[in-house]
Amino acid sequence: MDRYRPGRIIYTDKNCIKTYDGTTTRLIAGRSDSHVYRDYREGVGAEARFNAIQGFMQISDVRMVVADSFNSCLRLIDRESGTTSAFSGQCEKEGYQDRLPGLFHYPWYVVMDRNDQSQLLVADLKNSAVRTVDVASGAVGSFVNSSMLQFISHLTQDEMGNMYVSAHHALYKITYDNKVISLLSGSAEDSLSSGIGYRDSTLLNSLYSSPQDIIFIGPDMLLVADDGNKKLRLVDINSNNVTTLNVASPDDYPERPVAILLTENSLFVGVHQTILQYQCE
Repeated sequence: MDRYRPGRIIYTDKNCIKTYDGTTTRLIAGRSDSHVYRDYREGVGAEARFNAIQGFMQISDVRMVVADSFNSCLRLIDRESGTTSAFSGQCEKEGYQDRLPGLFHYPWYVVMDRNDQSQLLVADLKNSAVRTVDVASGAVGSFVNSSMLQFISHLTQDEMGNMYVSAHHALYKITYDNKVISLLSGSAEDSLSSGIGYRDSTLLNSLYSSPQDIIFIGPDMLLVADDGNKKLRLVDINSNNVTTLNVASPDDYPERPVAILLTENSLFVGVHQTILQYQCE
């Protein structure tokens, strides 16, 4: 939900950020028709250039942090002026380095740390890591790094701050206090061609295909955008069960869901060409 313009939602159109109120779309920064590989430019509004924005976080009513994934850096957007600026990492330079200026390799998703509002948590896809970023300075740290988190893309936190992440073709839990990583659901096969499938079953017997966004929709209940299977999956941790979410009409089922936003009355699902809105019963 847009904190700067209440009543709107913010979304990324790959190479730009936009805001939408159900009728009118407004550009925040970047250009949809910018498809030049490694395109990067700081600027105001449409003058700015991004390369495959995957995630963003509003750190105040007027400031946004954007994960400019293929430029391997985080950037700031000032909502009042529309001006972009480098924030964390080194744009157009990939690597793994903590402190300042720090290095990322495809930062994919960014959230505010529920247990520490002074830092962000970043899913660093090619580094198989969850990184920390100081909100004030942009200094980079490492929360956890593991081969278990290959192709980590999205993350969310429970009330205790424990993380639940989608990585490869599975879901993992990372405890906040002692940083223990455990397979939550799906297959831990580390081959690109293994562990892929579609099966509703118990947590560890279920199968996914490139799960993306993952959010809590209730205590111990996760909703997962299963991109490769073109399904929305419900993960009930308490009952040890994974099911597929049903919608009113099978013809309205989202094709390749990537992003999820749940409000009081609506479920918004970002797919590969549009945003769908469902009314929740």
